[in-house]
Amino acid sequence: MKPLQLAVLTAVALSGCASKGGPETPCATINRKIGDNSQAISNVALNRGKTDALNVPFWVPGGTKAVSVITNRQSANIEKLQAEQTTMLADRDQACRQ
Repeated sequence: MKPLQLAVLTAVALSGCASKGGPETPCATINRKIGDNSQAISNVALNRGKTDALNVPFWVPGGTKAVSVITNRQSANIEKLQAEQTTMLADRDQACRQ
């Protein structure tokens, strides 16, 4: 191995760029959780929209009631996830001030 290649490899290894699976910082962990929460909110909102757009035939007993119950349940789930996200954002603001 040439001296220049060895020097570059050593510099990269010592700078931490080449490390994989190292410990996450608390801010990175909070950011990841916020991202996961945002994805969950998006998924529930998409499902709520699909459920709300269902065209249930009038002759199905309780069909429209079931759609409204499911939509309300998904709305409550979105509100819960948003409250969790607000808490995580406050935690991040407190823990990750720079």
